[in-house]
Amino acid sequence: FELKTKQYVFEDPSQIKYIEYLYLTYKFGANMTLKFYTDGKFSGETELPSHLTMMNRKIPVKREGKTFQFELSQSVEDASKHLELEDIFIEGYYMGKN
Repeated sequence: FELKTKQYVFEDPSQIKYIEYLYLTYKFGANMTLKFYTDGKFSGETELPSHLTMMNRKIPVKREGKTFQFELSQSVEDASKHLELEDIFIEGYYMGKN
C-alpha cells in the first residue's frame, strides 16, 4: 500500500518553515517506510518498525521548506496486516523568511 498526506503549507505557502519532528500514532503488523517530500521533491525516508499495539513514535524530520508531504508505504500484500493510523502531529516553526 501507499498512503500519502496532503501537501502541508501551514497557512502561508510563501514562508519557509522548519519541521523538527513528526509524531505518528499507529498499529501495523509489518515494517513500513515513511518518505518525506519537501517543496514537492523527495527529500528522504526512514523505516518504521511494526507494532501490534497502538504506539506513538517521534520521528526526526529536520527539514526546511515551504511545503511538506509525507507518505507511508509497505510492500506486504497480506490481508492480515491492517494499518491503523490514529494521529499525525507535526512539530516545527516558521523561519521568518521567504
